[in-house]
Amino acid sequence: MEVAYIPVGVGTFDQTTAEKEFNESVKLLKKLHDNVKTPDKILLDIDKLSSYLDTISPDLAIFQNTTFANA
Repeated sequence: MEVAYIPVGVGTFDQTTAEKEFNESVKLLKKLHDNVKTPDKILLDIDKLSSYLDTISPDLAIFQNTTFANA
C-alpha cells in the first residue's frame, strides 16, 4: 500500500515554523508506515504541487494544510 503525504502552504507564512511542522509530520508518518511518499519540501505553489502529484499514485493520500494555504 502506497501512502502519499501532500503538504501545501504559502510562502508568506513563517517558513521556520512551517518547516518544523513539515519535518515533524514526515517523521510521524514514516514511523507509522514504511511506504510513505513525501516531497522534499512543503508544496508552496501550484506548479510544485502538480509536479509532485505527477510522481505518485497512492492508495491513500494525506493532505496537510501546513500553513494558511489560500482556499
